[in-house]
Amino acid sequence: MGGTRRSCLTGLLLPLIACVAMSSSAKAAPVEPAYSDAYLDSMAIAQPPGSGRPFLYSSRDASCWYGSTERVPSDERTGFYNGRLRLWDDFLVTVDGEPLNRAEASVEVRPHQVSFQWPEGEELTVQLLGAEHSDLRFRFSGGEDAGPAGLFLVFPPDVQVRPPESPGDKAFLPFYLSTKDTVGLGGVAFCSETLPQLDRFQPTSGMSAFHQYMAGKAVHGVVFKESSFQVDLLYGVVPVLLKPRWREIQADPAALIAERKAWLLGEINRSYFRCGNDTINRAVNWAKVSLAQLWRGQQDGILPGLPWVDKSQGRDTFIALPGAALVTGKWKIAERNLSRFAYYQQQDPDNPDYGKIPTVARPDEDIYNAADITPWWVRELYDYGLYSGDTGLWLELWPHVVAATDGTLDKRTDETGYIVHGPADTWMEAVGPEGSWTPRDDRAVEIQALWLAQLEAAAAMGTVVRRRGSGKKGPDVDDRQLGRWLQTAQTLRQRFPSDFGLDRGVLADHINPDGSLDPKNRPNKLFALTVPLNPVFPPNDPNGARDELMRGVRNHMVYRWGVASLAQDDPDFHPHHESSATRLEAAFFNGAVHPMLSGAYKSADPDHGWGIARHEIQQILDWGCPGTLSEALDAVPREGHVRTVGAVSMALSLAEFLRSWQQDYLGIKPVMSRADGTLWNLDPRIPLDWMADPASEEGWIATAVVWIRGARVKVEYHRTGPEELTVAFDPLEDLYMPVTVSPYRTGRAEQGTALEGVATSRTYVFSMEDLPYPPGKPGEARAPDRSMPPPPHGNAPARESVTEGRGRPQPPAGWFKPHAFFLEAGGRTYLEPQATRER
Repeated sequence: MGGTRRSCLTGLLLPLIACVAMSSSAKAAPVEPAYSDAYLDSMAIAQPPGSGRPFLYSSRDASCWYGSTERVPSDERTGFYNGRLRLWDDFLVTVDGEPLNRAEASVEVRPHQVSFQWPEGEELTVQLLGAEHSDLRFRFSGGEDAGPAGLFLVFPPDVQVRPPESPGDKAFLPFYLSTKDTVGLGGVAFCSETLPQLDRFQPTSGMSAFHQYMAGKAVHGVVFKESSFQVDLLYGVVPVLLKPRWREIQADPAALIAERKAWLLGEINRSYFRCGNDTINRAVNWAKVSLAQLWRGQQDGILPGLPWVDKSQGRDTFIALPGAALVTGKWKIAERNLSRFAYYQQQDPDNPDYGKIPTVARPDEDIYNAADITPWWVRELYDYGLYSGDTGLWLELWPHVVAATDGTLDKRTDETGYIVHGPADTWMEAVGPEGSWTPRDDRAVEIQALWLAQLEAAAAMGTVVRRRGSGKKGPDVDDRQLGRWLQTAQTLRQRFPSDFGLDRGVLADHINPDGSLDPKNRPNKLFALTVPLNPVFPPNDPNGARDELMRGVRNHMVYRWGVASLAQDDPDFHPHHESSATRLEAAFFNGAVHPMLSGAYKSADPDHGWGIARHEIQQILDWGCPGTLSEALDAVPREGHVRTVGAVSMALSLAEFLRSWQQDYLGIKPVMSRADGTLWNLDPRIPLDWMADPASEEGWIATAVVWIRGARVKVEYHRTGPEELTVAFDPLEDLYMPVTVSPYRTGRAEQGTALEGVATSRTYVFSMEDLPYPPGKPGEARAPDRSMPPPPHGNAPARESVTEGRGRPQPPAGWFKPHAFFLEAGGRTYLEPQATRER
């Protein structure tokens, strides 16, 4: 392998061949040991006037503030939420009785606050108070010669607002909220030491968009005699508790702001990453703080997305778990989520759903309508043990593993051993008036890949449980049971490629009930490459099956901004989401780009996938809601822009971005060894983008802190020569058991080097085959393109939407070469696949 020369499409990565070498030292990384408190301010995402982008803040309770920089929000769902209930739609700041237009202000969004600055000198900063609650502090200063200022809330039409009739304390002004369907929503309170006066804003009649937006809504607030104010806006389900909370705030006004900043900074430093490119660092750290705001309560549930999904769901929880908890060392959080869903497992042996993990883990909802949640649960329970070293949870939950695996084998498989399921029982679950928009019954490709992973993970855990429980009070492990699972897994491994049509040059999306192969080209086949514990189609497959499969995805479904849910040449391909709910659902899994799929694509092919990762960095900083990734995007631009759709901040999107960062690019991932499961593979794919100077032949690249078996380990990456990469491991605390780190590309998986404690450090040296696209040539490494102006409503412009020459747009110089180009013809924008150069 070392003598083979390869060409590389991306021109951004360092193809590596590992040769283990013991080195006494590596260059010290020129960085602080952690990001400081001031770093949160440097993370500001600036928006010029008129950008029209939303912003989103949340805390560990059920609150969420989804705001807008527009004068009239274009998204009707903006507002402040407490669980499912929207307490208020919007806020107004007035000067001399006239509301300021937010669209005229320059805006800066930071992890802990959002600020507005108007041309006439007015400034507003809204800070989040605390980590457990989303109380808000509004601080406003007027411009020169400004008159009295006021703060008002715009309440939804269905909310009745009762202000205090005769407040005894004018510094504390509570408003009591209710609807026709509820006794009370709770209350909000305006709190200020400058004694504001109650007022009600009355919009004048008119046909402007602003007045139409205000029509029928109650607008209550406070007005001050001065041109500046500070108001703490509190909310709660029990209004009587609001005043005691304000007294606590008055006792130490800075404490809750410091608490929130410490929480978010802790999320950044817990799984520390810093490279030589500050733009990349900001995007990675924004992803961490945005994902942290999706956990709820004691972090025993993660919300799929905000602002309108208010309950944890099994599928999203377990797909997100590696990026949201395992790579960051949040073992207790992972344990709580795995155990909570196990508690609601269907335990009736006579029930056809016996052994299934539910869609939602709540006592009032016992829905078992998904085929993939149960295998995801088993797989992530297995991953939890590898990452944390806590195989005790395997013992504790072993009866649930048995029920999940035997229940599936006995009740939900065909004669071959494949899981049989309904048309909408996969992650493509949208259902319309006539049934599923994406009928995939009854044997979907990713369900079978997950089932194979479940069988092998269950057997591997069973081996450990049997060994640890021997001679003690532990669960019984039946060797015949393990043998049955492994035999089924072996059968699936042997039959999977041919049954799904690989011998005919395809890998079908699913097998139909009549045994025929579905002809649609979907990206779900990527999971066949990524979720089994051992590849069904290994990277070095001599038959080229894996390369053929990846070409089919790349040439038909890969865009620079992600991977689409259906091939562009399919007659059912929907390039856009439409305004109606029906068209929205029709497009969501028939063309929309899903960042979750991009995570699978990057794991299947990190080299080509880095182009998408670069674009995700730009999405986090320049598109849609600042600092996060949306649920999905349109596949094709309209009006020159790629629009974000679905939840504005999505757990799966953020978690897959962070998981891939550690597993696929830092290249650090645990696998089960033959002995005790302490093996960690090291297989880095380091983009030149990470270097401060990509043209430099040596120098520091990146420093990361990763969690290995319950301990933090600092890992440093240096380019120590034109053809050499050095990776140094340095435990920051005692490892409670030895860990073997093995360079994967040596092919010597069991011959790594043990890290035994805080004094133990090890260095590995990798030699690079070549440097395709050397600096200065087309395709050179560079930071994500920040030159594009922010698009309206936060939707990113498509650089290829303007035709050149004979009608084919040219990719911008220095970009990762796109796999598809836009073409204008016949008044309709469509996509023409463009073949890409293979290795």
